[in-house]
Amino acid sequence: MKRTIVAILFLTYFCEANAQTAPNEIQNLYNQNYSSITYLGMDFSKVVLVGDFSAALGVGGDPATKNAYLKAWNNLVTGEFDKYSIKALVNNQNISTDLEGVMEMNYAAKVDDLSGYKEPDYNKEAIQEHINGYSLPSDQGLGVILLMESFNQDTRKAFIDFVVINMTTKEIVMLKKLETAPRGRGMRNYWAGAIYAAFKEVEKNFGKTWKNEYGL
Repeated sequence: MKRTIVAILFLTYFCEANAQTAPNEIQNLYNQNYSSITYLGMDFSKVVLVGDFSAALGVGGDPATKNAYLKAWNNLVTGEFDKYSIKALVNNQNISTDLEGVMEMNYAAKVDDLSGYKEPDYNKEAIQEHINGYSLPSDQGLGVILLMESFNQDTRKAFIDFVVINMTTKEIVMLKKLETAPRGRGMRNYWAGAIYAAFKEVEKNFGKTWKNEYGL
């Protein structure tokens, strides 16, 4: 009986110690009453599209076609908000949305730079360097981004990074790499299927597996 009590006390102390040592940004991220979280959008400006993406990039490379697709994929969170729920993404009803900065980067991306032959597999340092160039809507709170690394027609895989940043410093608070599979008919819906799978992967892990990593 004494051993059981000691074990319980030790476990309680261990969990409390981990919670106390978790960064403030992480504690805020998991605080459902925290009201300074902004969803910044899907960043395609560094994506590598492997295989035939002429339907999305236009024959010969058409910026207007590219922009229409990148806008359509980003608009999933507004046009189909019940399915692509940013509030469910981080389990916070107070999250706001501001896509302007990310969409400007998406529109500025050159068609030729988006095509490639292999997934880039960006490391944290490369992602941080990229985010340092962001124009943010505020210098307060947390920002949530889905950074698209690659869509691969040949392997039928998408590599997407779930990124949370401190909007004051632009430093990465959380980075989780996801691998999903596309599904659906037509270019837009096919890769929207991979984005949907990424949303569900985040929802599944955010409140349990990832939270436990911080002892919260």
